[in-house]
Amino acid sequence: NNLSSLHNPFNNPFNSQIAKDTKKLLDLNERKEKMSINMRKMIMNLTRSEFDKFESTMIEYQLSQ
Repeated sequence: NNLSSLHNPFNNPFNSQIAKDTKKLLDLNERKEKMSINMRKMIMNLTRSEFDKFESTMIEYQLSQ
């Protein structure tokens, strides 16, 4: 009976591998979102010359992928 396995104290669904993998992915996505916000703020605060350098670096990085 599948229902009885839900009440098994040794079968905690939050300790399953899929739950752990999901948590890792959600944590990574949260870190990426925070970094994205910080990058947008940083870019908006760059001077023209700083932005030119930054833009050049990013284009070079994208071409190397």
